[in-house]
Amino acid sequence: MVPSGCAPRLKWSPQTVAFTSRDHPRTTDLVGVLPLVCSPIICGSTVFRTLIDGEAGINILSVKAFDKLVISRDRLRATMPFSGVTDGVTVPIAEVELPFMFDIPGSYHTEHIDFDVTHLNLSYNAILGYLALSRFMAATHHAYNVLKMPGAGGDIITILCDEGDVGRTLECAFKTAAFALHADGEDTQMLGSSQDREEPAPDSTLHEVYPPAFVPTLTEELLVSPPGKRKAKLTAERTATKKVTLGSDDSHLTIIISANLPDK
Repeated sequence: MVPSGCAPRLKWSPQTVAFTSRDHPRTTDLVGVLPLVCSPIICGSTVFRTLIDGEAGINILSVKAFDKLVISRDRLRATMPFSGVTDGVTVPIAEVELPFMFDIPGSYHTEHIDFDVTHLNLSYNAILGYLALSRFMAATHHAYNVLKMPGAGGDIITILCDEGDVGRTLECAFKTAAFALHADGEDTQMLGSSQDREEPAPDSTLHEVYPPAFVPTLTEELLVSPPGKRKAKLTAERTATKKVTLGSDDSHLTIIISANLPDK
């Protein structure tokens, strides 16, 4: 019974969330470096490369992921612009409320979360901020890169960082950076060239203007997948790339980057 004058107890408050040495990562080389990325279930489908950001005051779902979920646009609501995620002000398409579930074998936790649907110029399909994390009564440990929350069965759910998703996210970011560096070099050459240099036709495609090896052609067959399929299908052009190990030589996390980028 709640004493008079006190606020009602939150739904999950009787369950204690704690971090112990059992949560310690296999290597400490990348402590505080890697983002906390996982693959929760949104509206019945697994959404890969979902960033857990305890400092973000907003929840975001990319337009591509929204389209893959095949959600009726009748559920969309008007929303306001926001800033702080990318450069300048972002104007989302709309807001939508969706069931969001963290699950592990034998337990789960589901909440209905409001997402701003927007064209996300980042390597993530979704971003979960502190407003949503508070609904789950979730806690993050930045050194261990672990997320914990009460489960529906009275237990504690532990969500580990998906290192495979992190690798794919960084690979996509490196490819985009390589393309930007090459584009800057092309601009410099054009400025230093003669005035009578032939300009590309107005209807030229990106591949006609820049060599294919420098175009970020990382494409995914699945941004989301039905429940039970935990592995994203990834296809990419592998031209002019190399494999780099993050951290020390005995680290298990490697990514593939453009051969034109430095290892560090």
